[in-house]
Amino acid sequence: MRSASRAVIAIVLACQWTAVGSGTAAGAYPERAIRLVVGFPAGGSSDAIARIVQPTVEKQLGQTLVIENRPGAGGAIAIGMVAKAPPDGYLIGLGGAAGLGVSLGVQENAGYDPRKDLAPVTGLASVP
Repeated sequence: MRSASRAVIAIVLACQWTAVGSGTAAGAYPERAIRLVVGFPAGGSSDAIARIVQPTVEKQLGQTLVIENRPGAGGAIAIGMVAKAPPDGYLIGLGGAAGLGVSLGVQENAGYDPRKDLAPVTGLASVP
């Protein structure tokens, strides 16, 4: 649970840093709900991780964290959605090895490059 708390703090700080670094007009961040896109169906392990950190993130930010499941293509659909979103801190994603690396070697054109289009925030879990 200790590492989950650190991960939540890292997510909060990253969201705040993204909003500050995006060059948007000055204002309190967050002013509206934040969407967390999960590339796997509800009820799976990635969804469970998102829902475990959700209450703490909401409490620390004072704003709603909406979990949005976008399953398909090993997480690549969700990661592509995050990669194309404006870097304002209101859309973040939870990705895994499939959407961030494996699918890029299998698909001819994933529509995004995780090295250029995404910025890592924190690690939430590891699987042996």
